[in-house]
Amino acid sequence: MSIPIPDPIVTRVIPDTESKRAGRRSTHANADQSQQEILDDIYRYRGQLADTLDQLHTRLSPKYHIDQLKDDFKTAGLDALGIVKGEGKPVDESRAKNADKLVKGGSILGGLLALRTLRKAIKGHHLKNEIRQAIRKEEAHEKFEIHGLIEESVELGED
Repeated sequence: MSIPIPDPIVTRVIPDTESKRAGRRSTHANADQSQQEILDDIYRYRGQLADTLDQLHTRLSPKYHIDQLKDDFKTAGLDALGIVKGEGKPVDESRAKNADKLVKGGSILGGLLALRTLRKAIKGHHLKNEIRQAIRKEEAHEKFEIHGLIEESVELGED
């Protein structure tokens, strides 16, 4: 099935030859504005339209928003550093809130990393103790197969 294509529309502009209407139009244009004033208005409106389009393009641009976000984080980071150093909070309330959030988030992240490191250290200590006990008993432990060298020397007592 084919879609019918309409015939192209031909528009013909016929000049207004009626002298009465043409005379009124030219008198009206001359009375309100001169041709140069009309061109000036057109250029002014064109410039305003270009400015509006530039603003819309900037507001919708992902790069603009990423740059703004980077600047906000950098400012919040510098403000948070000032808080940590004891220089005080910034005067602007929104900057102070952002800096507080960053300090709290950093504290939470630091605490979680410290807990993780502590947990690994405790687990490693327990693991070393279990290996030592398995070697002392001279039995194979269920969880461990000993391959290679053991870093610490353990003296085994002879029975």
